[in-house]
Amino acid sequence: MNSPRHREKAPREVSDGFRSAVRRITVVALATFLWAPSVFSQQVDIVLLNGNILTMDDDDSVVSAVKIVDGRFVAVGDRVGEIDPSAHVIDLNGRMVTPGLMDSHLHYFRDSHVPGHIFSDIETTFTIAALLDALRERTTSVPAGEFITAFGRLRSVQFAENRLPTLAELDSAAPIHPVYLHVSFDGPAVTNTLGKAFFEARGVSVNERGTFNRGQAAPAVRALFADYTNDDALRTVREYMQFSASLGLTTIQNFSGCGGFGGQVSLVVLFLGEGDPGCDDACDSNDDGEVDISDPITTLEVLFLGQGSIPLPGSRDCGVDPTQDELSCKRSPKSCL
Repeated sequence: MNSPRHREKAPREVSDGFRSAVRRITVVALATFLWAPSVFSQQVDIVLLNGNILTMDDDDSVVSAVKIVDGRFVAVGDRVGEIDPSAHVIDLNGRMVTPGLMDSHLHYFRDSHVPGHIFSDIETTFTIAALLDALRERTTSVPAGEFITAFGRLRSVQFAENRLPTLAELDSAAPIHPVYLHVSFDGPAVTNTLGKAFFEARGVSVNERGTFNRGQAAPAVRALFADYTNDDALRTVREYMQFSASLGLTTIQNFSGCGGFGGQVSLVVLFLGEGDPGCDDACDSNDDGEVDISDPITTLEVLFLGQGSIPLPGSRDCGVDPTQDELSCKRSPKSCL
């Protein structure tokens, strides 16, 4: 249900044309930012060669090359004409290229707002052996001693063995990294030896096998979030975006609230005037006391252009806001958790 403050805001009064324009701008902006920040910031031409490129035109044409200048396709076919020496040229070697995929209902910001280093590849593994191989690979990009985690993005039934990995199996793949894998919203969950030691040192009960029964994992999650920082949030959002782009997902409609990380603003709230972002102060990325279009822009600038920083809202238990304004998390406490 909408709060009075959001029922009064301008988005409900904007024209259909403006809403349509915003949708188009959002699609282009997210797809562009997910492409490659370095290429985007330098405004270089992009040329794809020697591929099977699905154009999705009326004739379902497949071409071998395209050229993109200033964010627009200027050549589509088997030849692209003269190529600027400074262009970013990618030889596809016969690979297929499709338009970016769009997911119209995804809890994207909630899934990317997690402690530890995200273990996204667990979504594409379907045996315990494959999971362990992917975990070994993930350890090569994570500093020793830091958590590797997966929250809600796995199920026992996705694996041929119809179970989660054991503590010993996780140890074999990640002997110098604590690991925590959490099913659904309330568990079950499993950790390895280093993770078990971490939780027990903080007074969290863990079964001898390194498991948490369904409904008993909340203390473990709170322990992981205890030292969670804004820098952690920025890193995990980048990691999740990189994984999404690797699957061809370039545009999303976020259907979760703002959570504890500034800038996680539902597009439905901002652009259509529908819904309720929950924790208002977490949505106020530029900390100007208003929730509006400037907040997602601020978030994108911080994430991809390194401009400025995003202030944290009140504490995760909806405590005192470090910046005094009219926004608060206290109105809807559950949205802060």
